[in-house]
Amino acid sequence: MEKELFIKSVDSYKGVLSVTCLCHYFGVARSTDYCWTKKEDIEDIRIKMIQQLCKENKFIA
Repeated sequence: MEKELFIKSVDSYKGVLSVTCLCHYFGVARSTDYCWTKKEDIEDIRIKMIQQLCKENKFIA
């Protein structure tokens, strides 16, 4: 399953079921894998925002 689809699916049902139950449903062994995956995406977004800001201010090409 794609990382983004997995995160969106778990986030959309998080209020109805626990993250652990949702992870088992999607075949992910532990809910910590969901947390790590989500954190990676947040870090990727931050890096892209920093790179975009640097490009806008002509710090990098």
